[in-house]
Amino acid sequence: MNVLGIPLSDFQNIFEKMKLARTKTPRFHEEAYFFLMEALTFTVSKLAEPRHITGPELLFGIREFTVQRFGKMSKTVLNHWGIFTTDDFGQIVFDLVDAEVLRKQPNDKFEDFHAVYDFHQTFEKDFIISEDV
Repeated sequence: MNVLGIPLSDFQNIFEKMKLARTKTPRFHEEAYFFLMEALTFTVSKLAEPRHITGPELLFGIREFTVQRFGKMSKTVLNHWGIFTTDDFGQIVFDLVDAEVLRKQPNDKFEDFHAVYDFHQTFEKDFIISEDV
């Protein structure tokens, strides 16, 4: 049996690894980890060809995906999940790397996620819904 083209046993393995990742930083809601994976897929799908993306590239993709998904509630939803800064997304990414859900390149580092944008500025003060949404 396949789920989304992935054999069920592999899907269950990924799910278990994601649960393990969350145990590293339990202050984040489980949904935050799944959301990050969706945002990663969204971000990579916008590239001409799939490739490894940098922390800032992922963060800008997350920003766009979040606004499309939650609109003016974006900051509220992220805060509910325990995400208050771009550094928090970095923590989730590295939790997933440690759990072997994601892979990193040798030059990838946690600092790539530090203060890339301000949540208040991005999701409240300068909030703009694109015409594409």
